[in-house]
Amino acid sequence: LPDLSPYTPEAVQAKIRTLPAGQVVVRGMLEQNPLVEFTGGDERLREWVKRQGEMPQVVFIEGGYVTPKELARSLPEKYFRETEPGVYLARLPIVVSQGATLHIGKETKDFRLSSERGAFLINDGKLFITDSRLTAWREADNQQDWFRKKGKFRPFLNSWGGTETYIVNSVVSSLGYTASKSYGVSISQYSPAMHPIMQRGHPTGWLLNTMFDDMWYGFYCYEAYDVVLRGNTYRNNLVYGIDPHDRSRRLIIAENTAYGTVQKHGIIISR
Repeated sequence: LPDLSPYTPEAVQAKIRTLPAGQVVVRGMLEQNPLVEFTGGDERLREWVKRQGEMPQVVFIEGGYVTPKELARSLPEKYFRETEPGVYLARLPIVVSQGATLHIGKETKDFRLSSERGAFLINDGKLFITDSRLTAWREADNQQDWFRKKGKFRPFLNSWGGTETYIVNSVVSSLGYTASKSYGVSISQYSPAMHPIMQRGHPTGWLLNTMFDDMWYGFYCYEAYDVVLRGNTYRNNLVYGIDPHDRSRRLIIAENTAYGTVQKHGIIISR
């Protein structure tokens, strides 16, 4: 069996580079390469138009290292704000661009993605969630967006080809619904519709000592390499807890607990 000793929270902290500082910009959603999967066809774009009430806008993190505090400082409150100390609400989708890093660290008590506004998180660079929370948030009820019915939009996290995703000592709650690459926490090579514009290496990541609860899928991957899932708990997820998929290689799935999965499997291996 592989040696698990390299895969620790301390090793993840050592990977974080805080320089150079990044920039935060808002752009239209259309014709943005990392978002092709989510705007293709009239139906998916209509989802964001309906939720934003205008031609859809997206927050892009570019050029370097950014934290939620810097997002709040850089963006209008109608798009992103600190609702109480250490608690942030994103009301637009957020893209971490190639060459950029978003770090949601212990100073952040909860990073909330608004369901009503159609917020979601796309990693096309590096993403670190350490000693924190990531939560789908229902603003109308001021609470976690607990699963209600199949097919209804909920925020999600997807990491594309060539990216690195690290989630450590955290809680991730209520992400995901039925649409493609929107399952919950996904680490996926670019979909065929995005080639050849987005040719990059395979995505990777480490998910350590984290609770995933009320997710559509607790974990999904596609053509991901060297992903480590160690010491996590997958509790009361809807379809799957851990669901690694096609042509993913050299995965380590160790010391995890899965229970309460509603429809199918706690842990499954597929192709």
